Amino acid sequence: MSGSRGTAPPAVPSVLLPLRGRAAGAVEPPFAGCFWLDGRVWTLRVDGGPPPRIAPGESADADVTVRTDPWTLTALIEDPAALDGALADGRADVTGDADALRRLLATAARAGCRGATRHTG
Repeated sequence: MSGSRGTAPPAVPSVLLPLRGRAAGAVEPPFAGCFWLDGRVWTLRVDGGPPPRIAPGESADADVTVRTDPWTLTALIEDPAALDGALADGRADVTGDADALRRLLATAARAGCRGATRHTG
């Protein structure tokens, strides 16, 4: 077969899937949240029409930017009240609308979402 193929876009980290699934009920559109995980950035966008989307890259109009690791984000989805501790000890950094992030985490937690990926080690 001749020709070249572009590389496939990176797969969305599974830890973000519970947030995407509950975003429409947690934040007012339009909303953009950037999540820096393991050196890559992903934007969760809620535009008012279903479904919320996650795409690689940073949004210039982000309402909130979160820098953390997948393990910490998983823990925050399971226990949103742990956000203050994660901020205090440097496991997470939040710029922008922290209240929107809190609503997003709380909505996922109330829905019984657990981090989609269990990290060990």
